[in-house]
Amino acid sequence: MEIVVEYTLVTSMLACLLALELAGKIIKQKVRLKWLVCLFGSALSLTYPLIHLIGIFKLLLLIFSLTISTLISFKYSTFLLFLRNFALIFILTCVFGGVCHAIENLVGKFSLFIVCVILLAVYFVVKCVYKSIDRANKIKQFTYSLKIVDGGKEVVEEGYLDSGNVLTDNITKKPIILVNFDVFHKLYDKVNYICALTKSYDFKSFKNGHFVPINSVGGQGKMLVFSVDEVQVGDDKYFKDVILGLSFSGFEKSFGKRVLLNSEMI
Repeated sequence: MEIVVEYTLVTSMLACLLALELAGKIIKQKVRLKWLVCLFGSALSLTYPLIHLIGIFKLLLLIFSLTISTLISFKYSTFLLFLRNFALIFILTCVFGGVCHAIENLVGKFSLFIVCVILLAVYFVVKCVYKSIDRANKIKQFTYSLKIVDGGKEVVEEGYLDSGNVLTDNITKKPIILVNFDVFHKLYDKVNYICALTKSYDFKSFKNGHFVPINSVGGQGKMLVFSVDEVQVGDDKYFKDVILGLSFSGFEKSFGKRVLLNSEMI
């Protein structure tokens, strides 16, 4: 019985702790008294093998345990927020408990170390999935449809509103919208990638083409900027004689967009 108690106590505490940590990250609240909550939940789980209850009473005992855990762990201002937090903890508890139970049914009883490894692996997988979804939602929230018009050319793109892009042209004093080479090449298709990267072109051939100093990882550098006739942002914002800057920083890999809007333009 001593080994079973130790096994149950450790696995229950770890599963409870990981569930609370994930819940806190998802709802963006600090978990209060999490060790006390984990100890309470683990101690209650030890009574399951000792008390012979039918299924409905075991479920009620679980609901009671999660209700106390939710009330202690998180603040809430309305009953609906409490229900949201409760449902989240319930789901995460089922995830951690269900994974171990499913593997145990498939391969039989395994060591305490393996249980802990499985629980941690589930935690990091769920955390990575959540972070990916959260990041995608944030990018979508600050994504705008764009139409860049210059001469007879129109380029349709999606732009990301980057609060960190506060670049201003030192000559015109206008905000600079950053574009990568793919967008630049649609406007000036005669300039290939190597020429653009090495700046082996006649910058005066571009409309109002000139260089602005920038700070980069390698030190002080310079970036080609030029103007286009018009940029339409969304359905109702129009900007005339807009300054674009050609960037090779690789921002499209981080944001999934080939245009970075300037924070002054929205």
